[in-house]
Amino acid sequence: MAQLKTYSVKDIDISKIEKFADQLRGKIVMPSDASYDETRKVFNAMIDKHPGMFAMCTDVSDVIASVNFARENDLTIAIRGGGHNGGGLGLCDDGLVIDLSGLKFVRVDTTNNTVRVGLKFKRSDYPKVSTTAANGPE
Repeated sequence: MAQLKTYSVKDIDISKIEKFADQLRGKIVMPSDASYDETRKVFNAMIDKHPGMFAMCTDVSDVIASVNFARENDLTIAIRGGGHNGGGLGLCDDGLVIDLSGLKFVRVDTTNNTVRVGLKFKRSDYPKVSTTAANGPE
């Protein structure tokens, strides 16, 4: 069985990274950025992985662009939600971390009586959603 070759973000031409960054509504965080060390922190302080890049997604199109970029460049990816995975599975060394912590949205479907919320949705946002569900959008 052939083993897949994965590359490091360091192997990617900077112009490809800049083009990718231009596609995102969110931002990318690189090891050279001042916020890198803070961004790579997770709940379990024993985890010390060094991703090649973070895609700080703010919507679904950012997630799609990130997955496509990783696939096109043979990058290892990790998906990070709230950063609380005890084993550090939301990080990877040298690859792309697709960070979903910036996804904050609410979609109320009154026809099916369902509500979908993004990862950044907090319990304190619930009263706003209840009002919207009961009365429709403002």
